[in-house]
Amino acid sequence: MHELLYSHQDRLTEDDLARYAQRLGLPDAGAIGYRARDHRERVERDLASGEASGVPGTPALFLNGRLHRGPVDLDSLTEAVRTIPAG
Repeated sequence: MHELLYSHQDRLTEDDLARYAQRLGLPDAGAIGYRARDHRERVERDLASGEASGVPGTPALFLNGRLHRGPVDLDSLTEAVRTIPAG
C-alpha cells in the first residue's frame, strides 16, 4: 500500500484510497473516510487502551508486558530480553 500511496501522491482522495485497498485485496476496502465510522468505536477503544498502558505513540513494543523505551535493534532487544525480570 505504501508504494501505491507514494507513487500516487497527487491522487489520495477517499475514492482513490478505497480503490487502492480493493486493488490489493485488503479486507473491508470501503472503510475509508466517512465509511470508516462503523469502526470508530473500536478505534477509540484501542486508543484508550494504549494510552492506559502508557503507550506514547506508534510503533510501541512491549516485552513481557513492559513498555520497551530503548532502541529497536537486534543488540538492544536481545539485551532487553535477557534482563527482563522473571514474571
